[in-house]
Amino acid sequence: TLGYRFPDVDDAVRRQLDSGIVFSYPHPLEVEVAERLVEIIPCAESVRFLKTGGEAMAASHRLARAFTGRDLLLTCGYHGWLNTMSRPGVPEAIRSVYSALPWGDPAPFVEAFEHQPDGIAAVSVACSYADLEQGREFLPALRSITQRYGALLIYDEIVTGFRLRRGGAQEYFGVIPDLAVFAKGVSNGMPLSCYLGRRDIMQTVEDVVISSTFGGDA
Repeated sequence: TLGYRFPDVDDAVRRQLDSGIVFSYPHPLEVEVAERLVEIIPCAESVRFLKTGGEAMAASHRLARAFTGRDLLLTCGYHGWLNTMSRPGVPEAIRSVYSALPWGDPAPFVEAFEHQPDGIAAVSVACSYADLEQGREFLPALRSITQRYGALLIYDEIVTGFRLRRGGAQEYFGVIPDLAVFAKGVSNGMPLSCYLGRRDIMQTVEDVVISSTFGGDA
């Protein structure tokens, strides 16, 4: 987002190398960045950090299942290799709890909820870049559907975050999700991601195992 070798970013990385980079407990820097993200991102009440967008999306899916007590996920768009069910290597048992639906048309989502009104934990959506403006009607429809059936709405803001608007697609379209994931633009090339959202949902992490070898990387 800022271009290669942006001086302020490179200088900050060099300074951090001198005071340590990987810690067992959260570094004060995590609190500082989390507070800033809460100011910037509409849905953010609580924030946790990981390294890649794909694992942060997987974390948000696990939180949604734990919070709702439901298994099924409706996905729209690409959420990283961890969450891609259409390729070899994914057991059928795991594939069966994901359903990929198209961008722009709420009808298949309505049909899915009518078929499984108490079984769908969340709708997880990444905006289609080619047909972005369809989000003006599509995202409000998904928000209404999920609220009607007690499911969560998750935005994959890995690409749209800090680019479409500083607060991402949720700021651009004015439709607020329950959870969201940011990466890429958050750190200008350094490996960093975060999942964030409603505090009551995020607190579910206390009972859900979401951890990473480099989760404490400052």
